[in-house]
Amino acid sequence: MLESIEKDPFDVNNISPEKAKATEKFLKSQKEIGTNMAIVMYMVDALTFFESMDKEEIKKSHLRLHFLGTQGFSSGEKGYKLNSISGKEFSGYHILAFYYVSWKIAVT
Repeated sequence: MLESIEKDPFDVNNISPEKAKATEKFLKSQKEIGTNMAIVMYMVDALTFFESMDKEEIKKSHLRLHFLGTQGFSSGEKGYKLNSISGKEFSGYHILAFYYVSWKIAVT
């Protein structure tokens, strides 16, 4: 079991029937809801912000977001601020978009 955890610590490659059913349910509900264009725009904002940075700077930003996120983000809240981005206030969704975009860039 330990070897399996070491090879796939986040259990990404395990497609159990329960996981497949949960994924199918999630995808169906998202199809019904549709795309949240505000989140798309937040992700575009993040991509624009990170495009002038090198990968190491983006990794550092991601780690700062990660540590800030350990205290939790509330998607509907506003008023989040980052020292590395002065003069800008983020909503929960906005800061999460920055987090996910920076993660994607940092790991690829």
